[in-house]
Amino acid sequence: MRKTGLFIIFLMGWLVLESFGQAEVVFEHKLPPGWKYKSFSISRSGLKALYLLPDLPDLVLLEGEFQKRLQVFDKDGNLINDLMLEEWWWLGGFTRDDHIVLKYGDENGISSIEVMNIEGKKISSANVGGRWPTAAHLGKDIAFIPRRGEDGAVSIVDEATGREKARFEQPTHDGKTIGMSCFLPIGEDGMYVVGVGGTLFLRSYLHPGKEIWVIPDIGGDIRYSWFLDDELIFFSYGKDDFETHKLLAGTAIIEWRTGKILFNKKGYQIDLVQDAWFGKFYNPAVHIVDGDLIFRGLSGDVRLPRCPDPGKGWDESRLKKCHLLPSQTDIIRLDGTHARPEEQGNYIIKDFGDAVRVEKCMYVDDPGRH
Repeated sequence: MRKTGLFIIFLMGWLVLESFGQAEVVFEHKLPPGWKYKSFSISRSGLKALYLLPDLPDLVLLEGEFQKRLQVFDKDGNLINDLMLEEWWWLGGFTRDDHIVLKYGDENGISSIEVMNIEGKKISSANVGGRWPTAAHLGKDIAFIPRRGEDGAVSIVDEATGREKARFEQPTHDGKTIGMSCFLPIGEDGMYVVGVGGTLFLRSYLHPGKEIWVIPDIGGDIRYSWFLDDELIFFSYGKDDFETHKLLAGTAIIEWRTGKILFNKKGYQIDLVQDAWFGKFYNPAVHIVDGDLIFRGLSGDVRLPRCPDPGKGWDESRLKKCHLLPSQTDIIRLDGTHARPEEQGNYIIKDFGDAVRVEKCMYVDDPGRH
C-alpha cells in the first residue's frame, strides 16, 4: 500500500506539472503574406533572423530563380531590417560579434560568402571555392573547410576584412590525403581542434608543427562534433564491423583548452540488438540544460546531472529519465498539412504556415523512472 501511495503522489505531481508547464517563448512572428519559413538563427546576444522563401511549392522553387527574404530582429523581437536576397544566397547564421554570414551556393558547395552587420552594410566577402565556411567559436576567424572525403586546403579568413590569415593542407600518409574527421576553429590565438580518424589535436596556425595537446584515440572514428558551450566540445564517434554484425556508437565531451575528457561512453548494436545507449549515440541530439547533459532519443530522453565538482563531469549513477515539456506533437498548418517542430540546440521552432514561434526547451524528470 505504501508503494502504491507513493506512486500516486508521484503521478499526481507529474500531471500537475505537465498541465501547468508552459514553454518559454523567446520569439514569435507572423510571416509576411506570400512568404514561408525556411530557417531561423539566433545570436549569442539574442538577435534573431528569419530566412524566408516565396510561398510556392518546393518543386517550383527548385526549377526557377526566385528572390529570398531575410528579416532581422532585435533581442526583444522587434523587426530592425528586412532584406531581399538574390537567388542562391542564403542565411549562414550569426558570428560571435552579431554579424550575419550570407552564403552563395547550394547543398553541393559554397562558392563565396559575405559578412554584413545587422543594418545590412557589407563588411567583407571571400571566395570559398567549393568549401564550407565555419565561423570560429571565439574571435573573428572564419575557416573554409573541404567537404569530408575531399582534397583541398583549409583557409582561415579574417571576418572583418575577408583576407586569408593562414592556409594549410589536410593530413597525408604515403602521399595520399587522409582527410579530417572534424575541424573546429577556436578563434583565439590561432587555435583549432582537428580530428583525424579517432585522434584529436589542439593546434595553432601561429605555431605550425606544435601540438598543444593530443588525444591518441577517442574510441572510434569521429562523425560529428560541435561546441556545447564556451569550454566544452561534443564528439560523436563510431566503428562499424559488418562482418561480425557489431556496430559501435560513442559520445565524448572534452575541455578544448586542456584536452581533458569529462565524459566518454559507448553503445553497441550486435546482430541488430541494441543496448540502452546505442540509439542515443548513433544519431546524437545532445545539449546542456542548466549544467546537465540531455540526451534525446527515440527510446526516450535522459538527463545526466553535473557532478558538484565541475572537473569530474557528469554522474552516471544519477541518470534520470526525462521528457520535453510540453510534449512535442505534430503541428497542423493552415492548409491542413502536418509538420513536426524543428529542434535547434536548446530551442524548438514551430512553423504554423502563417507564423513562426520559437520556444526554449524545458525538461522535467519522469517520476519513478530513474
